[in-house]
Amino acid sequence: MKLLLKIGNAIFNVLMLFWLYFAIYFTFQYFNIDYTNLESSEAKLLLLIPVLLVLIFYFREKTKQILKYCYQLLIKYKLSVTIALVIFQLIVTFTSLGLASADTTIVYNIATNSDFALQTDYLSYYPNNFLLVIWMKFNNIIFAENTVFALAIWNIIFIDLSIWTIYIVVKEKVNQRVGDITFILSSFILGLSPQYIYVYSDPITLFLLSLLILVVIKTIDGEDKNQSYFAILSGVVLAITYGFRPTVMIFVIAAAIVYIARVFSLSKEKLKRSIILIALALLSFGIVNRGLAYSMKHQSFVRYESGYSRTLAYYVDLGLTYSGNVHAEIPQQVAEATGEARNITAKKDISKRLKQYNLTTFTGHMYYKYYWMVGEGMFGWLQERVLSEETRLNVPWLKRIQDTAFSKWVRSYVYVEGANYRFYGFFIQIIWIVLSLGLFLFYRHYSNVQWFQLWMQISLFGGLLFLLIFEAGRSRYLIQFLPAIITVSAIGLSGNLVNEGKKNEK
Repeated sequence: MKLLLKIGNAIFNVLMLFWLYFAIYFTFQYFNIDYTNLESSEAKLLLLIPVLLVLIFYFREKTKQILKYCYQLLIKYKLSVTIALVIFQLIVTFTSLGLASADTTIVYNIATNSDFALQTDYLSYYPNNFLLVIWMKFNNIIFAENTVFALAIWNIIFIDLSIWTIYIVVKEKVNQRVGDITFILSSFILGLSPQYIYVYSDPITLFLLSLLILVVIKTIDGEDKNQSYFAILSGVVLAITYGFRPTVMIFVIAAAIVYIARVFSLSKEKLKRSIILIALALLSFGIVNRGLAYSMKHQSFVRYESGYSRTLAYYVDLGLTYSGNVHAEIPQQVAEATGEARNITAKKDISKRLKQYNLTTFTGHMYYKYYWMVGEGMFGWLQERVLSEETRLNVPWLKRIQDTAFSKWVRSYVYVEGANYRFYGFFIQIIWIVLSLGLFLFYRHYSNVQWFQLWMQISLFGGLLFLLIFEAGRSRYLIQFLPAIITVSAIGLSGNLVNEGKKNEK
């Protein structure tokens, strides 16, 4: 086991090194400016950056003091930071909300248009979106034409609760100062991200995953009299999270690996107790999971037929497209296959793709896929371009707000096509580089990690390997692994804080 962990750590460190490199490289590639034909926003940025750098270098000591003061301010007034985040998020929501293009529009139409829901085969191909359809339909029944706005508000709640949940978990399982860094990273990279106006399942999945981690910890470290209840709750939350994003199982597999590594150090009594808790969690998971599967097969408000869903082989095939996510490159016979033919046709195409690659092109494919997987700190906002002036909602009260000069000014920063988006994107990218640096610096703690930190590291490692094999090529897929990413990065940025925390515990 120690040898496997040592090899895994070495591979993990290489992945983190390239992650950091690609985060920096993305910044230079995206801001590759044509100096012979400058845009107004580019000229402003080129003037602003050197002025700021001159001030930073000239007032070095003062800059350090200011940064230290800002850090202390952020961690001291966490509630005020959250209130400020909510105000910012609401401003962006009121001024920039729209119905994102691609799958979101289809799911929204299924939830709001009963005729469309009974005609489309979308759920048959993507049954993992069943819970999202139910969630949207539930909101549509209550909020009618304001459904998208309600979902955006829910997403704000989910993201901000995720920030606090991750902070509470890390503070409890590592130490206060690493928890503080986690709170700051989460607030900037999540709280200031435009993903909450992207009405999809990412925010709710992030919250459920954060909640699952918290409940699992309560199951393991909680009081004996409450452990059984938390174990049952763990299974329930896992089943619901799995319904939104099956990749949550990577966290479960990582937890199993950590448990196996620890099992030899447990007493017979603790081993017996932990087996009972695992059994309770699995039982509750099975009941809820089977219940959801049964309800999907027997519901009547949306068309669903078994034998159409995308298999793992399909997503391996999709992952072998050069960027790792080009559905248009999947042959029609693979996309339309049903039943047992799904795996047969997909495997044939996988074999064909692998033969078409050579050493040069396959190496380029893997690096290109990983680059787009980890390079962009806006979680695919730049690549996907899902919101624009054309996607805004035709809701009278909201349209009156969005037609104001102030709203147009905000959208010029938030929308990728906006004239000032570069400023917004550049700021988030700097935060992403800092987070990436923390991931790389985590190597200093390999010999000191406790079980929770090892769980998060293996979850992140497993998530990256999963994405490298299956569909990926955009950083939005990293949202489902953010609790692990932020935790590992915070530990890396904290220097020797983990060791200090252990000393304090003693």
